[in-house]
Amino acid sequence: MAVNEEWRAHIEAWQSSGLRQTEYCRQHQLNYNSFITRLSEYRKTRDDDVATLNRTHSLKYLKGGVSQK
Repeated sequence: MAVNEEWRAHIEAWQSSGLRQTEYCRQHQLNYNSFITRLSEYRKTRDDDVATLNRTHSLKYLKGGVSQK
């Protein structure tokens, strides 16, 4: 399941808030277990995005698309 924009906004706001997850959830009236589930999905999506970028970069490099200086 993809993380919707509302959850993505909460996760990114939490990351920059300096608050513990439980405190952020309490202040924003979020269910902590739902937050943890969405955070896990968010991290997996981000990991998948990074892996895709790494594969794309590696392929460009192997095909000579990236110059070395």
